[in-house]
Amino acid sequence: MRNTTYVFGHRRPDTDSVAASIALSYLKNTRGHNTTPVILDHLNKESEFVLDYFNIRISDWRKSIAFLYYFQHNLTY
Repeated sequence: MRNTTYVFGHRRPDTDSVAASIALSYLKNTRGHNTTPVILDHLNKESEFVLDYFNIRISDWRKSIAFLYYFQHNLTY
């Protein structure tokens, strides 16, 4: 069993941070990694609407975390 990498954005997630976490997690999973997008605080109304509209579930941060992969949308590579 492989460790899960939790992908998250801001402490107070807005829609772009939540979407970026979901997108990065999806990309990593297609490349053979075991990742899960998570949030670190309550979702705002806009983010709730978007996730509900597209029927997407995202995990809460209160999970036991094996390894954290910090993602911030303005990182330079």
